[in-house]
Amino acid sequence: MSERWETLSSRIVYETPWMRVREDRLRQPSGASGMFSYIDKGPFAIVIPYDGERVHLVHQYRYPVGCRTWELPGGRGEASDLPSMAALELAEETGFIAGRLTDLGPIYLAPGTTSQLGRAFLAEDLQPGRQSLEATEEGLSVAAFTITQLEQLIQTEQLRDATSLAALMLWRLAR
Repeated sequence: MSERWETLSSRIVYETPWMRVREDRLRQPSGASGMFSYIDKGPFAIVIPYDGERVHLVHQYRYPVGCRTWELPGGRGEASDLPSMAALELAEETGFIAGRLTDLGPIYLAPGTTSQLGRAFLAEDLQPGRQSLEATEEGLSVAAFTITQLEQLIQTEQLRDATSLAALMLWRLAR
């Protein structure tokens, strides 16, 4: 028996330049039918800027959760390929230019809620440059943490961003 669900119809309920909310009528392999709503977004890149001793995190206000969060730099952009997008996001948010960018693997953001798939990258041989923040990144700051300090941020629930946690796990497994 196939695991694929058949899409009977699909409609866009809401759309902005950054995302679409879709509502699909579907038939499951068992024959049962239903409705599934989800967010359709383009790919993203997340970057671990590592200077050989420390990981550089960004601290920024996140409106949906109403507080500042520690996270790795990343996001969506106009780049046609994810390595270019990763390099661009790194430079915009931290000012760093990576001498070496290593693809660590794919991450589904939240596969029960969104179709968005991204990739994690390790940025090394960092050269300082100049930040060029977007208006939505107002107040973003950058700080460096040793691996021990990074683990403490995670253990004390100061770093809770799921995408950052997943990227850090991919990096740990690759080391």
